[in-house]
Amino acid sequence: MGLAGKKIVVKEFKSPNNRLAEHVVIMYLWGEYGLEADGLLDLFFKSSPPELAAHMLEFIGRDTWREKKPNPKIRDRMKDLWDWRLRCVGGPANMPKQELAAFGWWFAGAQFDTGWAFEQLEQVLKRTPIEHCTVQVFERMNEVFPDYPHQTLRCLRLFADVSDDPWLFRVAQKEKGAWSLLEQAIKTGDAAIREEAEDIIHLLGSKGYLEYRELLGRTG
Repeated sequence: MGLAGKKIVVKEFKSPNNRLAEHVVIMYLWGEYGLEADGLLDLFFKSSPPELAAHMLEFIGRDTWREKKPNPKIRDRMKDLWDWRLRCVGGPANMPKQELAAFGWWFAGAQFDTGWAFEQLEQVLKRTPIEHCTVQVFERMNEVFPDYPHQTLRCLRLFADVSDDPWLFRVAQKEKGAWSLLEQAIKTGDAAIREEAEDIIHLLGSKGYLEYRELLGRTG
């Protein structure tokens, strides 16, 4: 049971500063205080290094990612926190990359409106790779692809553009990764979606992932 049940089990990142960050955000999510100027959360972000702020955001993303039934109050306060933090720094272009990358867990957790989540993910990927939860992000993208094909492919292309991870696009696990996303897109009857997928396949080929060209001859 996670944040929604007020029971937190932390097995990693047990430094005093990290634990403090976790307790601060837990109390916010439980409604003990808000996002007011010079409030506890505001002071935390003003006085913390990016690594610690990112830990806070990743911590709640990891925890709620495990929740099968989102708690609407927790979800809404998380969304308010993300929107508030972006406003405080003047938008994604000014947000520390460590904090932006933490959104990967938020997206993967399926807590939020999918359209809003894709908007945030796209802004994140325009600035920085997501390194620690790409498997979970790709799994979520596979789940929602039928309803959000263009958003999915835009984000997949950004992954291809910004990631330096040599294993990210290897096809050992085809079922819920980039391969299955592109396979869905290639087999669609929508010419625009298919063209987007083909462009990504050619981009991956230029980066050495030649195996994806196998998908070009497939049809639905």
